[in-house]
Amino acid sequence: MKTWQDSRLTAFIVTLGLAVIGALAIGQIYDYLDQRLLQFLASAAVILIISLLAGWLTARPAKPGLRPKEVAVEHEPVRETGKVKWFNVDKGFGFIIRDNGEDLFVHFRAINDGGASRLNEGQKVEYQIGQGRKGPQAEEVVILD
Repeated sequence: MKTWQDSRLTAFIVTLGLAVIGALAIGQIYDYLDQRLLQFLASAAVILIISLLAGWLTARPAKPGLRPKEVAVEHEPVRETGKVKWFNVDKGFGFIIRDNGEDLFVHFRAINDGGASRLNEGQKVEYQIGQGRKGPQAEEVVILD
């Protein structure tokens, strides 16, 4: 696998070779060209070669996988209200009817109301929706009435 250092070395060798060939060619036609024009062309060639070489030597390949970090924005959990449809004290779970009419599972461990471990049918409650083993469920349940 060719690394960017290998590419730089190859570019340097090619550039050096072209400079030598250019110098030899300039030497061959030296007798035919005016000395000032020759000096101008040689200077321009040297500047071009140095510029290209500097660009190749300082160029860094992009590192894969580096992207700006995504900033996680924390939002306050959305709380909803609903009414208890039914709650089985012996089994420790029941269902809440959400304001949109859907049923939502609730477990007694989700009740955060001063040690209460039961809900009564028809009670108004406030809660957050979390993900349980079998789907959405109520969490952080607070009894409103």
